Amino acid sequence: MKAAIVAALLSAAVLLTPPAAAAPCDLQLVTEQVLKRLNEIRAQGRTCGNQTMGPATPLRWQPALLDAASRYAAELSGRRQLSHTSLSGASLPQRLEAVRYSLRLAGENLASGPDSVDEVLNLWLDSPGHCQNLMGPDFTEVGLACDMRDTANAQPYWVMELGRPQLMRPVQANATVRGVPEGLLPTDGPAVR
Repeated sequence: MKAAIVAALLSAAVLLTPPAAAAPCDLQLVTEQVLKRLNEIRAQGRTCGNQTMGPATPLRWQPALLDAASRYAAELSGRRQLSHTSLSGASLPQRLEAVRYSLRLAGENLASGPDSVDEVLNLWLDSPGHCQNLMGPDFTEVGLACDMRDTANAQPYWVMELGRPQLMRPVQANATVRGVPEGLLPTDGPAVR
């Protein structure tokens, strides 16, 4: 009798348990799909704040930029803070140098909160500085990563690294970095930097 009651309770528990939702940051970042989405956005052109951005050339996926984005997303998620400067004080050019990316031009978009690629892209497109980076016609390569630490109240941290490489590694790097204004936007929703 006890076994029948326990079995019935277990069956009821299984039936009452909602299906597991897709885990945030469970990117399954299929490179081709993400790149296709980014390039569809770039092909359309758009207005970023007060600046009209025409269609931009397609981006290529770049393993070194992906490596830099993955490392930095893990750091941001671990410290639960958005910043364009790492804990060690490294700037974007220094972080790209660490993964041996010889840059001519670089840009970085950061966000925390969105659960999907489409959500984070829409968040960046609604922010003039991030939109300008995403639509920047001089960028030719991209890496995008997300990380979420396994802690209570954790949220996804997203990093997009955009770049244009040097054709030959210069003796002394002269890099241009396109930054986004400091500060969190918006204050009551997902955060971007």
